[in-house]
Amino acid sequence: MSTNETDEKFVYNPDLDEVSDLMSNTWGKPRWDYTPDVLSSYINRPSGDPSLSLGVYCGDQLAGYEYFAPYRVSVNDEIYPVVFATWWTASKQFRGREIALKLHKDLLSKARDKDFAGLFTVTHRNSIADWSNKSVYSRLKESFRFLKYFSQMAALPRMVCRRIQADEDPNVFSYSSEFKQQCMELINSANHQLDVAEIISEVDIDYVFKDRPLTKTWIYRNDAKVMGIFNIIQKSFLGEKDTINAYVEKIAFDGMTDIQIQSFLKTILLDPYWKDIDTVCIPDLGHFDSKFFESLGFYKTPKQFNLYYIPFIDRLNITSVDRFYMDVF
Repeated sequence: MSTNETDEKFVYNPDLDEVSDLMSNTWGKPRWDYTPDVLSSYINRPSGDPSLSLGVYCGDQLAGYEYFAPYRVSVNDEIYPVVFATWWTASKQFRGREIALKLHKDLLSKARDKDFAGLFTVTHRNSIADWSNKSVYSRLKESFRFLKYFSQMAALPRMVCRRIQADEDPNVFSYSSEFKQQCMELINSANHQLDVAEIISEVDIDYVFKDRPLTKTWIYRNDAKVMGIFNIIQKSFLGEKDTINAYVEKIAFDGMTDIQIQSFLKTILLDPYWKDIDTVCIPDLGHFDSKFFESLGFYKTPKQFNLYYIPFIDRLNITSVDRFYMDVF
């Protein structure tokens, strides 16, 4: 392949069908299947920023892609705008043209121009992507800091349901917009107790909890007060056998007893919703007590992940975290 760069062009908010195809042709299995609809549900949500969705084309062919998702995070009771770098993909066909470096460099510049305070990203531990990120950010002379490694919990809903011997809890309901304010306050209040926590925006509440494709949210109400929330999104998982999995994104409890939490989770897992779901996954970031899930048959998978951070301003000088929360999709 020619290393001539005259045919390269940077396209912001590229066609997501092409992005999804690039991922399919570049990433190996097993992996999540990021369809155009799934990608759009993050990039085009109310708080999203399509101008931070970047494709690099070589001629008419998409050669690389990356998205810097805008988040607001709480650190030491202060809220900062940051970006979460995700979906970095570079076609092997254009190896030698430093597509990854160009993606990172352009988006880092754009994020700083937009006054973001820092960047977070997550990689599979000891993966090629992990090594490549370290290499590229080092070449760009960025302070690329390891903060924490974490694991993932998983369960087979059909197996969990067989173990549950309980009646459905009448305090468990599907999310509706009338509880929008309470749910936002519950999530953000619970997350404020963490070292680093994503703060959900009011403009995103209805979209994330009910309007985006393939999502489902349950709430726990006691005397009209929302005390618990459990939100998932369906994603196809591609492997030796392709399956439909559920990924837990938002979860919070406030003022609930252990018995109430167990009853809440049992009622959720008895919902007919799970009949077509092969596996449910939840990242173990320290933002919930895993004992409740372990008692239901959830187990820690062998997958390990690394959380990294790059500061853009001196005031947000994070060097390590113990418990955190953000969508790490």
